[in-house]
Amino acid sequence: MFTLYLFQTLELPEEVPKFTNIKQLVLTVFPFDDEDELYWISYILKAFPLLHKLQLNLFCPSFIKKSRDVDRNLTECPHRNLKELEINGFYGNKHEVDLLKYLLENAVGLEVLVINPYQKVYKGFDNWKYEETSCWYKFSTKCVEWLHSAVPRTVRLDIG
Repeated sequence: MFTLYLFQTLELPEEVPKFTNIKQLVLTVFPFDDEDELYWISYILKAFPLLHKLQLNLFCPSFIKKSRDVDRNLTECPHRNLKELEINGFYGNKHEVDLLKYLLENAVGLEVLVINPYQKVYKGFDNWKYEETSCWYKFSTKCVEWLHSAVPRTVRLDIG
């Protein structure tokens, strides 16, 4: 398990390396806030063309400011092999919804989507724990309704 803590945006190389032997990826994104332009997700889809399962553990800081609109001009990146997507720490904020919309549009072979408002934290030795966040906003009924309308009927939706 490799952990990298960064409090600044990483510059991604122009040339995307291909990791063709990776079938499952667990990625913790901290801080994940409304200023994130989401370029990293298209980079992930390009870098892992045979990825079968993606788990995103989002950590949204509790000090988030008033949400603002960010121009997200993401390139289309159809991914046919991604079958399972799990997003933990999802509350339905604009930047989270933008991320999910992008993944739903590009993960054309998606079969299972798991959405969980609890944060999934790695405690070591293959030990994961779900924790409730201290954020002032919570997963809403409106968000659940949006999920049911946005997720294609061909995808099994599990809401934690």
